[in-house]
Amino acid sequence: NNLPARDPGLIELIPRREYLISLEKWFLDSFNGIKLLTGLGGYGKTAIARSFSEVLIDNRPQRYESLIWLTAKTDFFVSLQGATKANSRVDFRDSVSFFSAALMEMGYLSTEVENKDKDELVDDFIGLIADLLIILVVDDIDSLDIDEQYILIGDLQKVSFVNIYSAQVPSKL
Repeated sequence: NNLPARDPGLIELIPRREYLISLEKWFLDSFNGIKLLTGLGGYGKTAIARSFSEVLIDNRPQRYESLIWLTAKTDFFVSLQGATKANSRVDFRDSVSFFSAALMEMGYLSTEVENKDKDELVDDFIGLIADLLIILVVDDIDSLDIDEQYILIGDLQKVSFVNIYSAQVPSKL
């Protein structure tokens, strides 16, 4: 896995057991490959996703090769300091850079993705996750411009739909 360091602004996770149970049910549903956590900023979406990811890492599901975490978060609020800090790790800024980053996390070289258009990257990604079962967490899509948010979510829905019907056990997004 490539789980990033904990957000320094996170003091304590408020128990959200019902969300974690919901994620567990989703994870076990082989006909539902994508789950979207939505809500206002600061309400704990990333913390919930991270807690669930940690459970998966600690109890590694046998069929899955890896958990990949990609983020568009450019900065975060540190409540103890009352200030915003730059995030040292920003994985993507749009749909094209998202699929490039995802492929590189799964073993592609930068030279293998740098001259491809988005359709080629998406096709490569779909082909790869049919054989390499992954759990992919996409954090902070709402950091992108609104048009890019819709494009990326649409692309992820396409990937998930194709993956559910082409793989014995689908990757989870």
